[in-house]
Amino acid sequence: MRDAGCGMREAEGGDRSVTGSSNDAPLPVVGRRQAAGGGKLHAARRPRGGSRERGLPGLTLPLAVQLRLDKPWTPLTADNARRLPGQLGVYELADEGQAVVYIGFAGGRSLFGLRGEIERHVDDPRKRFFRVEVNQQYQTRWRELLMLHNADHGDVPGLNRLEPLPRLGRIG
Repeated sequence: MRDAGCGMREAEGGDRSVTGSSNDAPLPVVGRRQAAGGGKLHAARRPRGGSRERGLPGLTLPLAVQLRLDKPWTPLTADNARRLPGQLGVYELADEGQAVVYIGFAGGRSLFGLRGEIERHVDDPRKRFFRVEVNQQYQTRWRELLMLHNADHGDVPGLNRLEPLPRLGRIG
């Protein structure tokens, strides 16, 4: 480490971090601001009230994000479907081995929301379990789940291939 001036330290690799008190670990520089009149650059400061555990911007620890639906599977019966809310969201349907066979969404044009969409699949013998996620950004979340399935298994679920699909990006 060598001193880079303005309360900054620079590592041999060129990384700069703000020097803190003796019990604070160095923080990354997230931006620079121009001082009034002097033209001198100052390092950005840590946001007040932030904590490293929450993964707030400008902190050193990455935020762990859970993308996959990991809710427990529910048997696909008419009674279980009737208990669902009439809200927007996404859902996954699985076969007897609990392998995902279809990923769908209940959007603004879905009659009775998630409840109505799941009830449409009750009589299909290929579909035995379901799980849902209430989400207002159902289109984005649906695409995200399709991309995750594609990344994990090399393709979208089998029954999704029977319908027109949006263009999917890659995750990973």
